[in-house]
Amino acid sequence: LWGCGGGRRWEVASLRHVYPHYTLPLLASHPAIVLFPYQVSVMSVMEWRGMGIPLFAPSLNLLCRWHMRYGLVFERRVDWQSAGTRRGSLVGPHPNASAQIRRFDPNDERDEEGVRSWLAKADIYTLPHIQHFESLEELVQQLDTLDLDALSQRILASHAALQARVHAGWKRIMLSLLRIRAPGHRASEAAARNRSEGYHEAMTRLFPHLASLYV
Repeated sequence: LWGCGGGRRWEVASLRHVYPHYTLPLLASHPAIVLFPYQVSVMSVMEWRGMGIPLFAPSLNLLCRWHMRYGLVFERRVDWQSAGTRRGSLVGPHPNASAQIRRFDPNDERDEEGVRSWLAKADIYTLPHIQHFESLEELVQQLDTLDLDALSQRILASHAALQARVHAGWKRIMLSLLRIRAPGHRASEAAARNRSEGYHEAMTRLFPHLASLYV
């Protein structure tokens, strides 16, 4: 997206149409990015947020309508390349699966309520400071009225805080691992006997002080 004259305030174009090969500084020269997601977690979103680029995306209601009508989020299901007309997953839910998975097959494209339930977990609805529009008219209104520079500063501050939390969390985990299992350590005979444990049980036994991070 960029500003333009001639009676038009904004112009929106496909990224690949404008830049067949682009660099991050080129993207940063634009006032905002309008995202029509093809999957629930688009890795480029984190890059754009790291540069403080304001992001606009369809509201959950609008994205659900577009997806059910046009299949917009086509990589939403894990087997999107081979599913064809098959409905739902090839296998049923695990006995320990959550209530949401048991109720809504994540790979069922015909269950609108289920699709909505899973799309609600997409990055564009869980990350802060992403602007959502209910229509293209509302998108233009938001672009005309929002302070994009101030929004950019809020995004940069939020992203910096997230980086700090992630770095501190992984540092705590790695230090705990090194204290208990030094590099090159071989599993003890007792540990070998306990390999029949479930993942959560084994992790809780070995690292009880980190239980809240992986349960």
